Amino acid sequence: VGNTIVSYLAIVLVMAFVIAFAVGPGSIPWFLVAELFNSSARPLATSIAVGVNWTANFVVGLGFLPLQ
Repeated sequence: VGNTIVSYLAIVLVMAFVIAFAVGPGSIPWFLVAELFNSSARPLATSIAVGVNWTANFVVGLGFLPLQ
């Protein structure tokens, strides 16, 4: 019974972390780049920033695969 509660608690806490990250620092590439560049360079800069963000997320995901 104790392991079941801990398992569910771990899942809830991971979900809470993902939500908090998405609301907080996870949105930086989307909003910060739009404020830093003028309107002519904004599409390219946003594309690069989001591409780097997704690539970094992919690399982190690959790093966690061996942990299973």
